[in-house]
Amino acid sequence: MPYANLLAELKRRNISQETLSKTLGVSPNTLTNKLKGKSDFSLKEIKIIKNDVLNKQCDFDYLFKD
Repeated sequence: MPYANLLAELKRRNISQETLSKTLGVSPNTLTNKLKGKSDFSLKEIKIIKNDVLNKQCDFDYLFKD
C-alpha cells in the first residue's frame, strides 16, 4: 500500500479509516481509493491529516512517502 506510514500512524493513534473519512468529508470507498493510490489526496485533505488528525506530529515526507 502506497501510504504505509500514514496507515501506521493512524493505527498507532487508534484512528480508524471510517473516522478519517468522516473527518475529510469523503466516503469510505473514496478514502480507500486514495490510500491505495488509485486517486490523489487534495492539498486540503493533506493539511487536515497532518495538522488536525495527527496534530502536526509527523513530517509530510514521512506520511506520504510512496
